[in-house]
Amino acid sequence: LGDVYKRQFYQVTASVFKLKLTRDTLLICLPDYLTITERDIPSPKEPSNFVMAVRKRVLNSVVKGVSQPGFERIIEIALDCKGTACTLVLEMFSDGNILLLGPERIIDVLYRRGEWKDRTLKRGLEYAYPPSKASPLESAPDMISLNGRNTLMAGILSQVSLSPKYLEEALIRAGMDPRSKSEPPQEMRALIIQKMAEVCSEGKYFLYRDDSDSPAGLSVCVLSKNKGMAYEECDSLSKMIDTLCEPPLSGEAAEERQAEAKSDAIREEMRKRLESLTAEAKFAKMGGDAIYAHYDDVSRAIGFVRESLKKGMGEKEISMAVSKIGGGAGFEFR
Repeated sequence: LGDVYKRQFYQVTASVFKLKLTRDTLLICLPDYLTITERDIPSPKEPSNFVMAVRKRVLNSVVKGVSQPGFERIIEIALDCKGTACTLVLEMFSDGNILLLGPERIIDVLYRRGEWKDRTLKRGLEYAYPPSKASPLESAPDMISLNGRNTLMAGILSQVSLSPKYLEEALIRAGMDPRSKSEPPQEMRALIIQKMAEVCSEGKYFLYRDDSDSPAGLSVCVLSKNKGMAYEECDSLSKMIDTLCEPPLSGEAAEERQAEAKSDAIREEMRKRLESLTAEAKFAKMGGDAIYAHYDDVSRAIGFVRESLKKGMGEKEISMAVSKIGGGAGFEFR
């Protein structure tokens, strides 16, 4: 909170955005996830019209708060835009959406327009939340039923806002078959509600890996169906997501990353070559210092070799003689 927002809003692809604050970078991958990232995500050099519209309105804004309305897949970032209250809304469902709302919650900047049975997204209209489902922490027993669906799991999902894999885990913990086509008894409904709350509040972050040690999934609780899989427990949800989820890059951004990787490889090769040349130079300097320190001996040895060659002495004989002159130094003929 309190971070100043200075034109640091970028669109990487049609569905990937990043918002750079003073200290952190928020990576938004519509509609799948958003996270604080440590990655350096390259961006297109030319901003889109939507990005320019957002930047124009939120230049030098201050982040006043971040919230999630109810259990909706919506994040609201409250901004102070030069004394005017604005809200940046991130919708993380359907195809995903980004909106900037004014103080009266009137849409000002909109990434995707749309019209549905229950609401319309269009500039100038009041923002309406999508039809909501119940939080798994506030579910009622009458929601834990088939609700006109073919399976118990499908029926509960039509009423409760919970990821299928976590509802499946809650049903397994309650001793129910997620594919059951029968209505659960009343006492079982209470147990399922208890297990849904248990799954949602476990507060553990697991990154699962397959047989090749590659990331294979994540969860915020122990999953019975993943028993036996290798995993690591992360200390935060953001770290877990950032480790597993590699955002797709645009062609331009991907080319930039490839160019950066190529430059890194060239720099590494140059570094290794510099180390090699530095070692050679150090060795040559040591040799030069040794010659300078024994300059008189070297001069006498060279003179002796020249005279010996004129007299017809052999290389082996000359080398043995030089070693006596130079205190054991050898002489190599080339």
